[in-house]
Amino acid sequence: MRLLLQLLLALLLATGSMPFLLRRLTYKRLHTGQLQKALNLARWFYAVSPFSARLRAEAASLIARIYQYLRMFDRAAPYVDEAYAYYERANPKPSFLSEVPSIKILQLFRENQYEEAVALAEREFELHPHLSESLTMLTGASQVYIAVGNFAKAEELLDKVIALGRNPLASLCIGGLVPAYRYALMTKSLCRYFQHDLIQSTMLAHEAWESLREESPRPEPAILRAKAQILRCLACRRLFDATYAFEQEMHKKLSLLNGYSRAFVLRALALKALLQGKFDRARSLAEHSIILNLDPDDYADALLIQAGVFAARANYARTVSLCHQILDQRANNPFYKEQAEKLLRLVAEAEMEGRSDPILPDTWCFPEWLPRKRTVGAADVCSRKEE
Repeated sequence: MRLLLQLLLALLLATGSMPFLLRRLTYKRLHTGQLQKALNLARWFYAVSPFSARLRAEAASLIARIYQYLRMFDRAAPYVDEAYAYYERANPKPSFLSEVPSIKILQLFRENQYEEAVALAEREFELHPHLSESLTMLTGASQVYIAVGNFAKAEELLDKVIALGRNPLASLCIGGLVPAYRYALMTKSLCRYFQHDLIQSTMLAHEAWESLREESPRPEPAILRAKAQILRCLACRRLFDATYAFEQEMHKKLSLLNGYSRAFVLRALALKALLQGKFDRARSLAEHSIILNLDPDDYADALLIQAGVFAARANYARTVSLCHQILDQRANNPFYKEQAEKLLRLVAEAEMEGRSDPILPDTWCFPEWLPRKRTVGAADVCSRKEE
């Protein structure tokens, strides 16, 4: 009888400690980028925490965050709602759920509920004015403002994180600042790109790359994404010679990437091929990227590259069809729609004048950066550096 009681007690202790063990392992896998393993552990963490609303909410937030990282927003939705419902009821707000509002904002954004996403971001900023509690909120909300075309507001939020990230003392005092800083750099680089500021976009992506290179072990997917953004900017500036080393590195390590990261790199390579007149390659890479990632903005980017290929081949019918797909779909960022409208205007002008000549990328894709006599600036020099 005594032995049986001891066994029951040991079982209860083991069962009680299981959620905390799974929780710890989930965070460890998540922080090292092992998303599928983290997701499997988070599911177990969720399953063994039915009697603790607190632990179940934390497990739900972890599952939601991982699904969002994997761009599986439909699967994230119920876990986002469960975690946010607990967060709203809790008073005071638990620190372990500090990222839940940011997760909710991103979910609303991906469901095209922009007004609700912006309203929630503004409310959370008022409730949590301390920056150390709002890093993920700042970076997450910036995406919403970019989506609705409010680049000034997006950069205002990102600059707060970047300023802290450049302060060596701040990273020692604020947990999670370093990854948030790099994410802010890459997001602002894209923001600058969407506003045709290719030099600033290049420099910000280069800063993110330099920061990532110092990590051990090296986070190769993030490094390659930064390099892809640098390559994209250099290609748009027609500095093709400066892209060679980046392109070679990407081809060598492409097998390390999947999903969103692989598609991001492929679209950068496709745009460079388009601008260089390698149209078969550009179309092939853009089509491959669509298979890997169906995010609306990324899809619009790939369609735009393909539309550019058909325009350069004077296939106006396919160009118009692809541009209308961009305008009709749920592309969030106005940049792609503006580019599609520019291409449509060029086609309409050609047809009105009775022409059927090729519409080359130089007439619509960052034409202000066509080669011309200029001095080599600091951004050009640093962008040619390779390890």
